[in-house]
Amino acid sequence: MKNQKMANYEILEELFRHYEQPMYRICFGILGNSHQAEDAVADAFERLIRYLPECAGITDERTKRLIIKITKSAALDIYRKNKKESNIVSIDGHEYLETPGNDIEDYLDMQSFREILENITKSLPELYASVIRLRFFYGMDISDISHRLNISEDNVYQRIARARKLIKNSMGDDWNEQREHR
Repeated sequence: MKNQKMANYEILEELFRHYEQPMYRICFGILGNSHQAEDAVADAFERLIRYLPECAGITDERTKRLIIKITKSAALDIYRKNKKESNIVSIDGHEYLETPGNDIEDYLDMQSFREILENITKSLPELYASVIRLRFFYGMDISDISHRLNISEDNVYQRIARARKLIKNSMGDDWNEQREHR
């Protein structure tokens, strides 16, 4: 068993020496951020450990395809996480203002947007508002919301859909009133 672990370690080390830079280029191409690309390469090597027995040789075509597939998957996971996090409304403005390059006008716009969202959720029944807050203000996954509220995932999806419909209808009423007063 110890010899097998040592052999796997040596294979992994050799794969790292041979593929680290090409993997980094793939990840950087997807993410456009050097730190996240490095993280994705590290994640890819972690994932690669369980596939070491399938690696016939360092330069084998199956090994190359496996490494490319795992590398892209690791980078895309980080990309999706970034995209998801960018859709979350920040609850705390201090973090935003302390980040270099963030502008006070952008912060005020964000605060205004936050107030609008809070007003919208206040107009919803708590049954729907809680799900909207957890999903879009706190960025929780559907499964986490399901566990927290002790309801099924399908029920979470239904509540979000119904909340959206209520919001759309209430915004439609406001829109029609504004058009009538013109």
